[in-house]
Amino acid sequence: SILELTDSAYYPSFRSIFRNVVAAVKEAKEISKYLKPLEKCLTKLEAVELTEAHSLLMSLLHMVCLVWSSCKYYCSSAKVINLLLLISNQIIDMANKYLDPTSLFQGEVQETIVKVQEVIKLIERFKEMFEESRARVVTLFPEDVEPVPWLFHSKIVFKRLNAYLNRLKVLNEFFEIAMEYSKLEKVEVGGLNGRHLSSKVAAVFDEFNLAFNVFRSVAYDPVEPEDPSFLQDYKVFKEKVLDYDRRM
Repeated sequence: SILELTDSAYYPSFRSIFRNVVAAVKEAKEISKYLKPLEKCLTKLEAVELTEAHSLLMSLLHMVCLVWSSCKYYCSSAKVINLLLLISNQIIDMANKYLDPTSLFQGEVQETIVKVQEVIKLIERFKEMFEESRARVVTLFPEDVEPVPWLFHSKIVFKRLNAYLNRLKVLNEFFEIAMEYSKLEKVEVGGLNGRHLSSKVAAVFDEFNLAFNVFRSVAYDPVEPEDPSFLQDYKVFKEKVLDYDRRM
């Protein structure tokens, strides 16, 4: 180059900048090579129903493993944790779209509880897939490269997802109680005291419906872990249910 031939004082700096640019371009190309398939799979995940997401999640985790084992620039806990957090957040977005939290208490209890349980099942299966991927990732490295395991704790990856899952489990318990009490509508007690006992059961059923219907008009998001409103209302609801149980 001219700078080299003229023994310019700027030549060492220019050479250093040039090498850094070449290295950065090489790094960007390699990262793009492995992240583009991952991006396509994430786009597919956005388009499918939650009930069809299992196989795509398995594919996504396998791609994350390949990125870790094949791309030296991404064999970093911080970078892979960010990828896994991205997938976890997408699962939450998909679950919210499927459950429609704003109308969660408006529909039929039987249909709603099935949906809640499907989401719980998917999240728990995803967490199992993660542990399976953790065990498998060291087997994917090239023969001439020393395998690097995932040593980061799953709690870092699943902090938000676990909080969301725990909230869904409380909601599932809530709807299970509603399912049990819905059976009282058809209860008829026979015998000498049947009429009296039937009226007591009917009264408890009416009171339960009043307590349950409070949730139909709430303005908060019941699946948002950072909002304690549902938990506060559920605590009051459970105290009433315990009283109904004692009376029966």
